[in-house]
Amino acid sequence: MRLTTLLSEAAIQDHSQDAAVSELTDKRTPLLLRFKANRTGSWLLELNRDGKTARPKVGDWPLVSAAGARRQLEQLLLNVGQGEPASLTAFCNVAELAQWYVAREQRNSATSASYKSSSVSLVS
Repeated sequence: MRLTTLLSEAAIQDHSQDAAVSELTDKRTPLLLRFKANRTGSWLLELNRDGKTARPKVGDWPLVSAAGARRQLEQLLLNVGQGEPASLTAFCNVAELAQWYVAREQRNSATSASYKSSSVSLVS
């Protein structure tokens, strides 16, 4: 089943556990999230030209969040308009990468407490 909603992480989490939902489309943008069998997803860009619909894959969810996909949408559309391949990146800048790394290390049970505290101090 395909649902149209305002795509946000909360909306995705609400519908990701429902096996009947296979796709979520955004009301505001041409972004589409198609769920896989393991309930991860693929970001697709829904483009309509000459009466045909193309849906190139531009990224993976949850690696790229809904907010991250929306932030990069303008550049994706420019790339497509110029005939270049379009793809989402997981991190827009080094600060986002550092925040992701620290959060990942905090969740890792194999990481020692001293390493967790030093990884936080390195980023802040």
